Amino acid sequence: MTEIVYVDNVGYDINITITEDGSAKDLTDAEVKIYMKAQGTNIDLWAGGKPCIIDSEAGGLAHYTTIDGDWDTIGMYYSKIIITYSTGEVKKMSGEIYEVIEYNKNIVTKNELIDFMDIPTETAKKTKTIESYLELAETTINLDFPALKNTTNTDYLKLKKQLIKLKGAITYFMNMDEGVINPNQRLPKIEAWKKEYNRMMEKFAELGGVSEGLVRKVEDTKRLTAWVERDWSD
Repeated sequence: MTEIVYVDNVGYDINITITEDGSAKDLTDAEVKIYMKAQGTNIDLWAGGKPCIIDSEAGGLAHYTTIDGDWDTIGMYYSKIIITYSTGEVKKMSGEIYEVIEYNKNIVTKNELIDFMDIPTETAKKTKTIESYLELAETTINLDFPALKNTTNTDYLKLKKQLIKLKGAITYFMNMDEGVINPNQRLPKIEAWKKEYNRMMEKFAELGGVSEGLVRKVEDTKRLTAWVERDWSD
């Protein structure tokens, strides 16, 4: 799984569970460090590793909270965890993959929006125009859904991407020349996308999505995840 992190994100918790043969690895008298290496080059983002706080020795639980300068370089990184015991025993394990992106970089690409709208690439608007639509869409989503503005939760990012596509598609089609597309097709699509956007807004609010704190209190989180991951092509 790839976790998305905004550049210069401070206070981001990386939770680690150390296991061995399917069971928790005891961390008594152990030091846990996490390393980040750039994909493709293996260049260390965190040279020397970052010491983790052990939350439960018996449960094999630890975490690291990022500080200023940790996420200062945009790119893809894979993490490594090294556990060193006072006896000299060393255990190594792979962690999550992280993509560090610009704060203002849209998480939906031009091609993703074109595929969503199901229009030919060769007749699509210019890249800068589409990017401006996506930027406007994300700004609107951040205002309509404050809980999604700075989220790094994988499920919420899927939801945010779908909302951006809907808003971007609405703006795109509203600014299309009727000579390019049949108005009898254009208007029904716009109305359908608006209806779906509003439905998702109501559903998210119903599930407690007005803030990150309230989202965490939703009792049936599986219901939210299943709803986010449903096939939106229907």
